[in-house]
Amino acid sequence: MGHRSLWCAILQALGLRSTACGHHRAYTCDVRAGLRQAGGDKSTNDPAAQPLLQFSGDFCVNNETESGAGTSRMALRPEARPAIYEVLDRQQKDAFGRIVKLIAEAIADIDAASGSRSAEAVGPSTQLPPWLDQRSATRMAFLHGHRGMGKTTLMLSVHRACFHWDDTEYPTDLADLVAAVRKMRARTVWLEPIAMEPLPSSANLLAALLARIERAVQNDNSQRREDAGEPTGRGLGGAFTLMSDQERALLQLQRLQTDVAVPWDGNLSVRGGQLDPDTYAVELLRAERSRLSLKHELSVSLDALAAAFYPAAAPVSNPLFILPVDDVDLDPLRCLEMLKLLRLVPVPRLFGLVLGNIRIVDLVLNLQ
Repeated sequence: MGHRSLWCAILQALGLRSTACGHHRAYTCDVRAGLRQAGGDKSTNDPAAQPLLQFSGDFCVNNETESGAGTSRMALRPEARPAIYEVLDRQQKDAFGRIVKLIAEAIADIDAASGSRSAEAVGPSTQLPPWLDQRSATRMAFLHGHRGMGKTTLMLSVHRACFHWDDTEYPTDLADLVAAVRKMRARTVWLEPIAMEPLPSSANLLAALLARIERAVQNDNSQRREDAGEPTGRGLGGAFTLMSDQERALLQLQRLQTDVAVPWDGNLSVRGGQLDPDTYAVELLRAERSRLSLKHELSVSLDALAAAFYPAAAPVSNPLFILPVDDVDLDPLRCLEMLKLLRLVPVPRLFGLVLGNIRIVDLVLNLQ
């Protein structure tokens, strides 16, 4: 199904209004309507509940009126911003607690897996294959909500809790939540979010993940060296001098980027007709070997980065890497590819936080 046909089917299924305009169609939706339906605290007759924003195609018009002047003015539309816990609404607070506790559970699973490997080292030499791992789990949370419900604000608020810790922000009866936030702050590395809507169609999703891991590690290391007053220079892959164990860990990640990222989203199917059978068979087997080794190689690489760049004495140690994926439903042709990628690499040190409308994702799954 083509891009236009898929979008038309999704919009029709969601009941969005369409108006023909020449050779184009403009789809409009009431942003505030979704908030009223979810919150239940605004009536249809309430003037404050009337929509402030009207979307038409790619344009957003903000119709505000200056107080007492009676004249309309244009104002900058604020984007999603982090908020402290006490200003979140009831549903956001509930989701905040669930996400933080899921992250804390994933952190505990890292410690349990380390202990399990230590026990196996002194046991029988025969080990189970990776696909029989008894601790295998899906380390991914899907934050569902309609447009304008505050999903991105919630994600940013959870991230903010790792940097702006204040016990007074949380009620005194939420000791479990406070403990989970403290663990998250000391044991997580947040990667730069992948925003699916503006992501180029040619972007390699696996390469985007690996590049964000490399960037986060380099930035954290540079910041620690700067805080310690240590000189920084040009090093491998970043603006700092690497120690030998750090250099090996980063080289291992960069080899993974080369060996796996290209076969993951290569053009072998396009070039297949131009290759002789022997060359095509070699390239095909190389791509499949890369996919088979992806989970193991990524797990080993993240373990090496954690040991080299986040030792026990560091502010963040033995970390869990968190990848936020925003607006996964706004790229229906690639949202399933992203979900499949996260399912393909359920390594202990990687946690995916996916934001979107599960209804649209379900429609895409049924329409593909």
